[in-house]
Amino acid sequence: MIAPDEPGWTRLATLAVLALAVATFAQTVGFGFVYDDFWTVADNAFLGRPRDFGALLDGSAWRAGVPDAARPLAVLSFALDRALYGSFAGGYHATNVALHAACSAMVLRLARALGLPIACALLAGALFAVHPVHVEAVAVVSYREDLLACLLALIALDGVLGKRAVQATIAAFLAPLAKENAFALPLVIALLPTLFPERRPGRAALVGPLLASAAALALRLCTVGFSTYPGVRESLLLQAPRAIVTAFAQSLVPFGLGPVHAAPAGMTLALGGAALLGALLGLAITLRRREPLLAFGFACFTLFMLPTSNLFAMPVASADRFAYLPSVGTALLVGALAARLRSGHVVLAIATLALGAGSAFESRVYRNEATLWQTAARRAPDQARAQAGLAHVLRLRGDLDGARAAVERARALDARDPAVHVVAGALAATLGHHEEALSSFDRALALGAVPPAQLLRNRAASLDALGRHDQARRERASCAARFPFDGCDEEEMRRGGKE
Repeated sequence: MIAPDEPGWTRLATLAVLALAVATFAQTVGFGFVYDDFWTVADNAFLGRPRDFGALLDGSAWRAGVPDAARPLAVLSFALDRALYGSFAGGYHATNVALHAACSAMVLRLARALGLPIACALLAGALFAVHPVHVEAVAVVSYREDLLACLLALIALDGVLGKRAVQATIAAFLAPLAKENAFALPLVIALLPTLFPERRPGRAALVGPLLASAAALALRLCTVGFSTYPGVRESLLLQAPRAIVTAFAQSLVPFGLGPVHAAPAGMTLALGGAALLGALLGLAITLRRREPLLAFGFACFTLFMLPTSNLFAMPVASADRFAYLPSVGTALLVGALAARLRSGHVVLAIATLALGAGSAFESRVYRNEATLWQTAARRAPDQARAQAGLAHVLRLRGDLDGARAAVERARALDARDPAVHVVAGALAATLGHHEEALSSFDRALALGAVPPAQLLRNRAASLDALGRHDQARRERASCAARFPFDGCDEEEMRRGGKE
């Protein structure tokens, strides 16, 4: 018989967590591309140009509008999938599921390294594997950056605790190249010797990752600065406390999840969020000696949330996927609480399995564009982005009257959302109203819509439809010059020249 804390039990628990993560999200392998997948992955010409990958490291790819160029590791992973699977979406989804399963297993490993008994570490890993807040990150191919950043951050923490300096250093350098929330990793690492002196890492295992993170930050600042996308400059940092508190609550009790979130709150809610966050941080500090793992779990969540709370300017103020890496802290916190309970473990296990069933059901929202935007419009009818997405789906179905009504609702809700004007322009072009389409595309570009190259191609098509072929050719030539890695290439120009 294997004793509960012997390595054999850890291996069995790891296999259980892997199986649970795969079972929860296996159906996504049958899903298609949705949402940002099209411009980031499916239609991204840069992924098929390996000779140009060096442009990711000098900032030229970012300046040329290559999607996610500020996250070069994520781009390279998409390029690898392109080479393996071509346009088959199932292959990309399989990679996401595998990455999520690996993250879940690493959460269990981290929990064990921080001293949790195997049963409580299993609960932490299982909770991470099935949590509904992770559905968006796993089910949408283009949000893989969250999975990569999380896996590498966990590998770095594992290396620090295991005194494996080379592992920790390499992972700490690569993690923020997947997504910027991993720039908080040095702060999380710095907490380890303070909260867990009995597990104090070696000096090399501490200093190496800190220097590696500094090098990654220097590379980021030298190439793209603090913005995630060209043209996205406005920071909503005042909303960060509210966003962190809301995301933390959702990671404990999943509510209000979905593809579209409400717009940033006003000053009152922002200040209320700051006060509540301060109270929670004070509680964590108070507990740091008596319950160090509880304090570490909350600090972990808060620190990893900060960069995506508009410390780096983001195209959206909040999203489920932003909580993926931070929820490692929630899983550790729940595991630590379970270790203090004398009963109720069966209830916690049943609740975790119920969350898995909920995640499997919620994943179906992301099956295709129609299920995504119909659900978004139903859950958030007062959000312009949801109405614009619904209009896009209705246009593709041929329901042009319904699409026009949805566009008008979106405009009334938020005329400053560039997505509204992108969809309005596409609808106008479909209806043959090309002057109106040009006006909408121009408005979208002025508001910083991405990807701009696609909008310029759409403008050129409308100009051709109006008989303004010389202007359309100049538009394509300008697009090719401004966005050399995009689809504004010689073939597109030749096609424009024949019309």
